[in-house]
Order: sequence, then structure tokens, then C-alpha cells
Amino acid sequence: MKLIGETYLRETLTRFVTDIVSSKTSNDIDLEVDPGRVTNLQNLERNQITLRLLCEKIWLEIQQSHSLFPQ
Repeated sequence: MKLIGETYLRETLTRFVTDIVSSKTSNDIDLEVDPGRVTNLQNLERNQITLRLLCEKIWLEIQQSHSLFPQ
């Protein structure tokens, strides 16, 4: 069975996900938000803000890609 929205998903999300993975690999970004796994509370707050901003960014990208959505 072919995924109908595959092209849409690839065009909309690939760059965003690739950027996150690249940043995570190079240790530029930390998204750990489990208080039990974060050694510093300042890091926890920074990570929560970063994750929230990334979620807002991907949501905006999805909203702005409505013209690419499969019919």
C-alpha cells in the first residue's frame, strides 16, 4: 500500500527533522526534558524552551505548507 501523503510529508518535514538530527549529533542542541536525567535545573529550563520553540516552528511550517497537502 502506498502512502498518499508521502511526498507532502517529505517536502514538509525532511529539512526540519534533518536540521534537528544534525544539531543533536553535533551536540548543538539538547532536548532532554526529564528532570531525573538533567543534571542542572537551568539546563532543564533551557531544554524545555528549546523544545517548545521547535514545536512551534514545525507547527508553523505545517500550517504554511497547506498548498502542498495532497488532494
